[in-house]
Amino acid sequence: MPFWVQSVRAILNSPRVGGVIANGLWLYPAKYYFNFVQGLFVLKSPGFYTNVAVNAVAFISLVVVFVFWKQNKKLVAALFIQLIMLMFPLVAAIMNGGTTPSNRWVIIFILTISYATAWMVENLETIFNHRLQVTVFVTIGIAFLAVVVALPISLSKGYALISMVSLVAASFVIAFPSKKRKNSLLFIAVFNIVGVGAFAYSETGGNLVNLYSQSRINDYHPFDVFKKQKRSELVTLQRT
Repeated sequence: MPFWVQSVRAILNSPRVGGVIANGLWLYPAKYYFNFVQGLFVLKSPGFYTNVAVNAVAFISLVVVFVFWKQNKKLVAALFIQLIMLMFPLVAAIMNGGTTPSNRWVIIFILTISYATAWMVENLETIFNHRLQVTVFVTIGIAFLAVVVALPISLSKGYALISMVSLVAASFVIAFPSKKRKNSLLFIAVFNIVGVGAFAYSETGGNLVNLYSQSRINDYHPFDVFKKQKRSELVTLQRT
């Protein structure tokens, strides 16, 4: 029997199937919208698997492409549609196979932001003017407010500190571009990614190592349980 048939059977027998689509939600809880902007550049999801947390350069590019929308209308349209999709649980449920409202499809949004970043860096000298400078510093202001709003969540864990330092550094490079300075954007992005990643896996940070350790996995799926299952029942244990 083909492997995909087993996957289909697992989905059809999953407890996530058969309930009310999107768990009956028409809108997300207020906290989701409250922390959404912060979740775009800080390693803290607003919920429902909306894990974005792009680096500082990418976050600035997300705003820049909207301000200079006439230069790339298709890119702006794609980003706008995806942002709207992230606002409604029903869309998340549909993208999740008609089950729970989980924004696992957000990787598509992140890839679109990556394209926006490449476009901004490539056209930095072309679009440079006073409006670009204002846009960059307004973006820093918005980011700062987003972090302050969720101060107990972010700064207490150090997530926002790394991102804010990277944002400030990137903002000066983008607001006053030159060929030599533009190359430093790569180092800022790498610093941001490595710093946040290291903090996420540290014991004082997200502690992801402990969260997904083998011992934790065994607590949920001990090997003895699998040995006791019949061959026909193992498919129901498959993660969907």
